[in-house]
Amino acid sequence: MRLLKADKHRAMPWKNGKGVTREVASEPLPGDPDGRFLWRVSLATVEGESDFSPFPGIDRTIAVLAGDGMQLTVDGVLQPEMRVLCGPFPFSGDSSVSARCLGGPITDLNVMTLRGYAWHHVQRCAFEGPLVFNTAKALSAIVFTGTCMVRADGIELAAEGQDVLCWIAPDVHVHLTAEQSSVVYLIEMERLS
Repeated sequence: MRLLKADKHRAMPWKNGKGVTREVASEPLPGDPDGRFLWRVSLATVEGESDFSPFPGIDRTIAVLAGDGMQLTVDGVLQPEMRVLCGPFPFSGDSSVSARCLGGPITDLNVMTLRGYAWHHVQRCAFEGPLVFNTAKALSAIVFTGTCMVRADGIELAAEGQDVLCWIAPDVHVHLTAEQSSVVYLIEMERLS
């Protein structure tokens, strides 16, 4: 289990050259000559209107962590507005996707898995005070949107907005405590092969 601090996420240009993503964590597909990943968790800043890079064969989920929100058009269909700390929105990386910010720039969470090789599920969880959950999958992560104390496996950590707790082992009780209303995004991933 590792807490990856927001200011340490590695910045990388979008495949289409129209923005920058801060990669939080990923796992390469073993032995793949094309350098594909099995899974990736990242944060991105979106400004104005922009096309998303295509990711054929990838299942994606996105959520707005900061800013006014955005609205996606997926394969020509306008989607409902996504406001800050909204529920996650899953879509196919094969789709043609464009985004329009509803105000200024936004920061989003993006979870991707290689279809047929890995699977993921993202859940929004709002709470105040203590929250306890048990990790079920071997690849679990928590994305924080505010200050929160974390206790698991005898380790105590202080998390802040856009920090990510990764590589949480299965069957671990994770205790979160927030002094104010807070939202976290729980990510479960599983290898299929």
